[in-house]
Amino acid sequence: MLLIGTCNNNDKKNYKNYTEGNPVLEKDTLNTMINKALKNNDSLLYNKLASYYLLHNMGEEFLLTALKMANKYNNAEACYHVYDIIAYSTPKEPQKALELMDSKTKNLALYYLIKSSELGFVNAKYQINEIWGKDKSPPKSTHFLQLFSK
Repeated sequence: MLLIGTCNNNDKKNYKNYTEGNPVLEKDTLNTMINKALKNNDSLLYNKLASYYLLHNMGEEFLLTALKMANKYNNAEACYHVYDIIAYSTPKEPQKALELMDSKTKNLALYYLIKSSELGFVNAKYQINEIWGKDKSPPKSTHFLQLFSK
């Protein structure tokens, strides 16, 4: 179960649909959980929500939450989720999707990918190796933020 362990007694009834095996949470419940994760910098709850949204192919709905967690708390996984949601917004593999994107969107995605790596998230480092190769290092994240700003 994805959300077991994050609920107090008052929350248990709100998460009942999910914890009893129904994989669909009500929108109000999801919003309450998102607000709690963002208000309290609750990385564990945030990651469980991210898993829920991404496993249910609802990444675009989760993008604002990921952006808030990434920007407000410098959360490495949230930075990666922003990249992931943007890169997988097409049916193409991320590297091909990046090639097809307009330059601003591509630079924004790469900014969050590299920032995630700079913050120590291992999956980001793997993805960077896939894009640039193992022998090359990408520019710093701020480089792509500057390109995005132009």
